[in-house]
Amino acid sequence: MEFAVFGKRSTSRDSFFRRLQSPPDRITALERENQQLKAHLDMALMRERRMLNMLDAAPGGVLLCDIAGRIDFGNRALLSLVGYTSQTEVVEKNFRDLISEEGKRLLSARVIPALRDEYRWSGEISVKRADDSEFTAFADFVYVTDDGLIPSAMIISLKDVSMERRLEEQLYQSQKMEAIGTLAGGIAHDMNNVLSAIFNLGSLMKINAAQFSDSTRQDIEDIIYAAKRGRDLSRDLLGFARKGTYLRERLNFNEIVEEVRKLVVRTVSHVDVQLLLDDALPMIEGDHGQLSHALMNICLNAADAIPESGLISISTETVKLDGLDLLAWPELSTGRYINVNIIDTGEGMSPDVLEHVFEPFFSTKETDKGTGLGLSMVYGTLKSHDGAVRIESVKGAGTKVNLLIPISRNARMPLRNTGQFRVAPQRCSGKILLVDDEHMIRRSASRLLGSLGYKVLVAANGVEALEVLEQENANLCLVILDLVMPVMDGEKTYHRIREIDNTLPVLISSGYSKGEKVENLISAGAAGFVQKPFDVSVIAEQILEHARTVSPTKRVNQLK
Repeated sequence: MEFAVFGKRSTSRDSFFRRLQSPPDRITALERENQQLKAHLDMALMRERRMLNMLDAAPGGVLLCDIAGRIDFGNRALLSLVGYTSQTEVVEKNFRDLISEEGKRLLSARVIPALRDEYRWSGEISVKRADDSEFTAFADFVYVTDDGLIPSAMIISLKDVSMERRLEEQLYQSQKMEAIGTLAGGIAHDMNNVLSAIFNLGSLMKINAAQFSDSTRQDIEDIIYAAKRGRDLSRDLLGFARKGTYLRERLNFNEIVEEVRKLVVRTVSHVDVQLLLDDALPMIEGDHGQLSHALMNICLNAADAIPESGLISISTETVKLDGLDLLAWPELSTGRYINVNIIDTGEGMSPDVLEHVFEPFFSTKETDKGTGLGLSMVYGTLKSHDGAVRIESVKGAGTKVNLLIPISRNARMPLRNTGQFRVAPQRCSGKILLVDDEHMIRRSASRLLGSLGYKVLVAANGVEALEVLEQENANLCLVILDLVMPVMDGEKTYHRIREIDNTLPVLISSGYSKGEKVENLISAGAAGFVQKPFDVSVIAEQILEHARTVSPTKRVNQLK
């Protein structure tokens, strides 16, 4: 091929063009162009690999799909989320294959319409793992468009939020239980006031039972028994509300386990109870009665779930909670705890039942076989001991109850005293001021205390009590003072009594149990505390212990 060059000739330029246009030079130029194209391609491939490596290293799951949803790439986090081990297991799948049936309904109803209109959708969706289990993920679907703004691909990012949702649910349940507990505590307080009258009058009739027929005496026993059942029910409610009696003493939970085992074995014949106890289990601080009652309720529930014959196993050990452990126990703090596991071979519970298991009055038993307060009381007891309870159960595969209670850090706290002391009611003398806003309690308690030999003056509130005190102070041997009253409550009344006479013994009384207010009053000099409804032997013991510490004659001399 000939080239004509017009204009002034230049030897060097002509020589250059002749070399360039020769066949060897043309090949060299093509090779150079190919090398440049190859360099650009290598650079593009390197950038693509770098991008894919960056996506692969991303902490959240990432899927790259075509517009039809066929998967071209899934990063390591995605494979871990859905339970696959290699790219080949997800590539060429449709992303719908990774979505649960519930998630697919969401795709059709909300995700796809949003992508069509806005090219993006974000929200929670149910994802299916390789083993067909499901979890909740926060997903972000984004269409990738070409230069003409036509969707050509799709990026999907996934983050497992199951733990966050579980924590939110636990917080919600905790708040709900607190609200129910407040209601339950109020109901229990009012119930105790009603039961007090029944219990007091029944005890009074029992003291004088010799004058009645055998059938009437049996009726009296039945009345007292029914009142005691009501009292126990009320105390269960107070335990759930964390307003029940809470004695702080150091004790060994293994002893509670062994005591409860003996009771269960004697009570339930079709169940065997096996123990695996840590001999070096450290002491805890708490109320032996409440903890025993809680463990007994768990074991009896387990026995009820075993239809014919089966096993309940109880184990104890010491554990330390910190770091990730606290995610499963958000209500607890870092520290050492005793870990108690109660596992049964019973029928287990469905997820619906498990969701409501700690709610008071919720029960799957027949109406005459349970109150629905057992596990709610367990929940309240563990909370009042700064511990926590968890229940795991599978329908047809048994139940596991896990208790965590902090170990004792106070070596000076007294050890539990296992001895018991009760005095039989006996006739005494003296004048007592009974202050209570409930007419039934004033009337019934006055008669009960009168049967023990005391003369009882009554007042409906603090103002009336101070008026009586102004007239009768020198003759009084003791005051029984209700804590919750209108006009002037027990706390204010107590301090006013102390202004008049700082030596007069005062017993604090309440339908609630010993709490911070009572502890403060006892620290300020109150003689003690009695919970309503009164047990005649307990109130008699309390009066004998405190009322006779200072005789009325001595008090008169002190006032002079």
